[in-house]
Amino acid sequence: MKKSIICIVCVILCMNVFAQTGVYFENLSFEKALAKAKAEKKWVFIDCYTSWCGPCKTMLNNVFPVKEVGDILNTRCVNIKFDMEVGEGKILAEKYGVKSFPTFLIFNPDGSLQYRALGGAQVEDFLVKIQRWLDPKSSLTNLEKRYAAGKLKPSQQIAYLLALKDNFKKEEIEKLYAEWAGKWKEKDKLSRNYWYLQSDVKYSDEEFQFLIRHVDTYVKLIGEKRVYHFLFYKFLAVTSQMVGRYVEKNPEVRKKYRSELFELKKDVESLPGLADSLRLHRDICLALGGLDENMGEVLQFLRENEFGDDMHSTYFRSMGVRMVLNNGTEKEKEQLLSLKDRIGGKGEFDPASNLLDELEKEFAQVRFRDMPFEQALQQAKAENKLIFVDCYTTWCGPCKFMAANVLTEKSVGDILNPVCLCVKYDMDKKELKTALAKYGVRAFPTFLIIRPDGSLQHKIVGSSETEDFIVKLKQGLSEKTCLSYLQNQYNAGKCNKEQMLDYWLAVGDSFDKNLAKKVGLELYNMLTDEERVQAQYWPLLSSKDQCEYHDFILKHIDVLKRNVGNEVEKFMLKEYTSMMQHFFYSYKCGQLKDEKQARNMLKKVRQEVITCNFTKPNNLLLQMDWAEKMLDKKVVDIEKYLKNVTTVEENDLSFLSALYSVMSKYGSKAALERLQDFKAKKDKAVEDYTRKYFSF
Repeated sequence: MKKSIICIVCVILCMNVFAQTGVYFENLSFEKALAKAKAEKKWVFIDCYTSWCGPCKTMLNNVFPVKEVGDILNTRCVNIKFDMEVGEGKILAEKYGVKSFPTFLIFNPDGSLQYRALGGAQVEDFLVKIQRWLDPKSSLTNLEKRYAAGKLKPSQQIAYLLALKDNFKKEEIEKLYAEWAGKWKEKDKLSRNYWYLQSDVKYSDEEFQFLIRHVDTYVKLIGEKRVYHFLFYKFLAVTSQMVGRYVEKNPEVRKKYRSELFELKKDVESLPGLADSLRLHRDICLALGGLDENMGEVLQFLRENEFGDDMHSTYFRSMGVRMVLNNGTEKEKEQLLSLKDRIGGKGEFDPASNLLDELEKEFAQVRFRDMPFEQALQQAKAENKLIFVDCYTTWCGPCKFMAANVLTEKSVGDILNPVCLCVKYDMDKKELKTALAKYGVRAFPTFLIIRPDGSLQHKIVGSSETEDFIVKLKQGLSEKTCLSYLQNQYNAGKCNKEQMLDYWLAVGDSFDKNLAKKVGLELYNMLTDEERVQAQYWPLLSSKDQCEYHDFILKHIDVLKRNVGNEVEKFMLKEYTSMMQHFFYSYKCGQLKDEKQARNMLKKVRQEVITCNFTKPNNLLLQMDWAEKMLDKKVVDIEKYLKNVTTVEENDLSFLSALYSVMSKYGSKAALERLQDFKAKKDKAVEDYTRKYFSF
């Protein structure tokens, strides 16, 4: 007696554990499970799974452990499970044609199949399905027999279609639905099974409208939460689709889409029980804003709504951002960027965040717009802006340098974007040459600053580093220092010294060499010696086209060093280095005809270098010594020197190449053989130099 009580207590405890922990799968063979089911008057429920099946694992971890699922299956079934690729599972799979996973088989105690269903489900859906699968009236065997005999009533037709749906028999469902649905009466449709049969219904289908019209009845049959949850996600799906229609350009099609959106809005408003109708309303407003190209509405949507990280929030955020990027004005894009902290920052794989990051980069550099020049003129007038035009060609190295290194700089964008409408044109295209012909674009890159009336305000020709380009831009954007204003002042004879300097700089930037030289000389002659040595006029003295000022610089070298700084020494070193390179190159090429004149030049340069008192004379005096030895053809000394050269620097390339030329011409064959290592170093230096400067 005592043992019996203990056994009963254990059974009760086990039953409580099963009820609390979900489905209890017994370790039984199929035959033993059938025998136990017969004794207990239950069904046999088999979970047919495989080790690699993802949905199978979801059912195992998320659905079968749920108490409510266990309450049904443990009470009414003997539950077993088999890996359908191993042992008895493999035999059962072949016998019952199990090919998809998970598959759920429900057997009567006599071994006949009660029901078969394929695919996993969420907990709530699985609970509904279990109730139907265990209903004797829904027996798959019974329904198949009645269908074969042509004796299915409307309610059984719906149940049979659900059974086919559980087994993914899409073609059969479509065929039978088309045959039967038109014959069903309203009372046949107002059933639980009909509601579940419409799980794949679309908003545009007549069946969906039927569900909406009879929503109160379905709430009583299914439950308010499930019905409105289902309808909400159907509305959300169609709203998601409609949001993407903003890209449509056909006016008639857009009109049709707007009409559909208003119908959708009416349907949403007719269902006050929708849990999140406010969200649907805002999404509909976003879709309407996109179709109407009303970016104010879209920005309001992005500004006023809270967004999570769920799939739908991510989608609607990104679509709102795309609408503004595609159809917004520059000002609206700026407003969008101001919302970055609110609607972005959701991770590196978030579309909206990535789009805003790209917009931020774009706004940090020069923002070029894609439009014809005539349209740019009209748009600039409407926005009360100047036009900045980048005239480039695809083959131009300096153009590529500016595009990649200067126009991408935030400091340049900060200057141009607020006051200019920026465009760029490939000047190899005939129509653009014609459109911009009056601005005299002949070299590349050329940058034009044009007023909205089409008149030229400023022109910059050639590439430059960012800091220099910013200086030139500021001059061109100012009405008092731009090229056109100063040109008028100059032509009217009204330029003072400062304006003459600005005009000379502007003319130089426009690449008008002859005029620049003329204006430069006029300015130079306007200045006193005391003014010429001031730092502001150093650009004039050191300009390439004003070599006439060399003697003045040499005479006032000490004062200029004090007033200007290191730039003076750098400039003069460059000048003398250039002279020596020219000498070496001429000697190497056999173009040095007058040796006496060459010796006098070397003597003069030596004296000037000594006068300049350079802190770092750049081997100039040494190069002059070797230049004289070259003229004296002292090949023995030259050979010794070259043999000790370990590397060939860029600055010494012309000098060393010329020395080697002397050896090639006057040295012995044996001496040249001894210099093979040097020749290899020299040739490598030539190759590096060529690659650096000519392979852009």
